Amino acid sequence: MDKMLSTFNEDLLNRKQIAVNLTNIINSKNNLKVLAIDSGWGTGKTTFATMWRNMINSDETYSSELEIMYFNAWENDYISEPLTSILSELENQIKDKNIEVKSIFERGKEKIKPYAKAGGEILLKHITKGVLDNIDWQKDLEDGLIELSNKVGQIAFKEISIYKNCRKVLKEDLEIFQKKINKKVIIFVDELDRCKPTYAVNVLETIKHIFNLENFIFVIFLDKQQLSFAIKTLYGEGMDSDGYLRRFFDLEYQLPNDSTTLYLHNKNDEIEKNFNNTVYLTRLLEEIFISEEYSLRDINKAYDYIELLLPNIKYYRKDDCEYQDSYLLVESYLYAFFINLKIKHSNMYRDIKNRSYDSTDEYITKNIITFDIESFNLEVGKYVDETAKETLNKVIPLYLQLLKKNKEYYLYGGEEEKYCVGLRDDNGRFDSESK
Repeated sequence: MDKMLSTFNEDLLNRKQIAVNLTNIINSKNNLKVLAIDSGWGTGKTTFATMWRNMINSDETYSSELEIMYFNAWENDYISEPLTSILSELENQIKDKNIEVKSIFERGKEKIKPYAKAGGEILLKHITKGVLDNIDWQKDLEDGLIELSNKVGQIAFKEISIYKNCRKVLKEDLEIFQKKINKKVIIFVDELDRCKPTYAVNVLETIKHIFNLENFIFVIFLDKQQLSFAIKTLYGEGMDSDGYLRRFFDLEYQLPNDSTTLYLHNKNDEIEKNFNNTVYLTRLLEEIFISEEYSLRDINKAYDYIELLLPNIKYYRKDDCEYQDSYLLVESYLYAFFINLKIKHSNMYRDIKNRSYDSTDEYITKNIITFDIESFNLEVGKYVDETAKETLNKVIPLYLQLLKKNKEYYLYGGEEEKYCVGLRDDNGRFDSESK
């Protein structure tokens, strides 16, 4: 389970200064309406957004000037009209903050009443669904709502005058709300790239046309490359998706992703503080994760497994036990190998678990071992690099061949703490000749 870090006190990527710099830009640029924070999948965008929000809310210098709100686009993409879900979410957050504002829609309620009786051609209920329930307009408008979904079909509401009038009213009320709190309103929009393409585009269009207001700034966290691919599924491969997206963003910022090694060092420091005999394990994990291009999300998932695993293994627990370095090196390699398979190559992990794989040396080397151990730096513990690699090169093929041969494998320990790998015979005894 991913752990959501919430403050920069927990930040392992040194991103606080980025948040400070971006906040200063928002405060100083009066013509900034939409800021895009671009970073790949699993690189910590949501965590950064959470930490940034909390930094602003907990600092009186910032919170006196900025009102921060949050909208998770992916959690709302089942609603066809983004305006509904955005307004509903903002209204809920205003209530949570106990802001003394009667309603950002209070004046709009009276203005919309006449349009609610505009005739049998408009399905007003479709436009305002959800928001009506949340702010208790139902009793005022119910008489004017006409349910004509079967007749109206695919009417484009944006082309209908009643929708345009509603949009104008909402913009006026949003401006009143902003002036009443006397702060810039910063709306974080997260996980847009995970939404259905049509919904993602509608969110951007809504921001551009409805919220193009003074002192309203949207900060959109996204994987621009993935969103570009999604847009091409709508408009075709020949679409200039980058150019299309640029028209929505006043400023783009690429969140640095060059701190994976620093993040791994910090995670490994925690492991080494809490457990014993981990020097080989942490080095192997670091080398494999970098080789396999782990995202921050992948790394967090891996360390969740590791923190569950290590307390149950005797030689990793915090005690005075000592083990041969060769044993610790080989065992650590096996654990690192299988953790990597589970996260990055789940189909192969399943095949190994079910013993449904080709156990020849050639197949294992080419298809199951997914990294090049010769590229690793294994100058660690009592081992020099060359000796460590020589020790590990045959470990995985031998282990998987042994595993395929029998459903059960064992580590046998004698009184002198000497260990070897082998099989049980038909009588349940350890077969020393299979080691």
